[in-house]
Amino acid sequence: MRRFAKNPEAVTRIFANPIYAQLSQSLAGAHEYAAMSTLQELAEKRQYDLIIVDTPPSRHAVDFLDAPAKLGEFIDSPAIEWFRKLRPGSGSGFSVLGRSGAFVLSRLARFVGNRFLEDLAVFITEFHDVLGGFREKATSTYALLRRPDVGVIVVSSPEPYALAESRQLAARLVAHQVTIIGMIANRVHQPQALSGAPDAVKAAIHDVAMQAGYSVDAATRATSSLWQAYTNMEALALADQQALAAVERELGVPMRQVPAAARDIHDVAALADVAAQLVAA
Repeated sequence: MRRFAKNPEAVTRIFANPIYAQLSQSLAGAHEYAAMSTLQELAEKRQYDLIIVDTPPSRHAVDFLDAPAKLGEFIDSPAIEWFRKLRPGSGSGFSVLGRSGAFVLSRLARFVGNRFLEDLAVFITEFHDVLGGFREKATSTYALLRRPDVGVIVVSSPEPYALAESRQLAARLVAHQVTIIGMIANRVHQPQALSGAPDAVKAAIHDVAMQAGYSVDAATRATSSLWQAYTNMEALALADQQALAAVERELGVPMRQVPAAARDIHDVAALADVAAQLVAA
């Protein structure tokens, strides 16, 4: 705000305006804009060999790409001109808006009050100059993301919903001319090779159960249950591999898989295991 406002007094008035207080806390995309603005500043300093941005889930990951267009539409909106004509000292009042515009705003004033409309007019008038700087900043950040030394790695799980979101993310990135350089598939069920023929494995399981003191019937039921669990896991593994292969073909980028872990990934040792799997892949 201080960077793009034309004078310090305007900044003070904007900060004091109740409309700004509300918008700064709830405006959609504000956090994404701030994050990408910071990214550009870091890139311009040239102090780092590599900058990594860890984004939210894919449905929100590229909202910042739409920021230049959305800001432009907001700045050029006819509604903005309506409220700018109501700024104090303009001497215009509702009459300059035409009969239909005056009718709408007079009805609106009944609900929100004239003071609110005046605050809104002041805010939009003074904020309008700032928005031009915002739009320029957003446009230059957008250009940064399209550079050849910038790439996106899509992270997903093999579940259908997650892969559908990843496809939508990829389509949006391609539409914005942002390069996808790879994909990581997380929590992937891996096929487990048997140490022998199925019948031999089931017989071995049955023997272990008998040695543990199970009755013949109980050992048979335990063997059947354990074999069914193995079969289900193999079906999941096959489904994961087929789904990921299809996405890899569609995106045309290399994919790395992180197997589903037997425990939660919540400490440094577990993260090191994941890193080792990615490097080995």
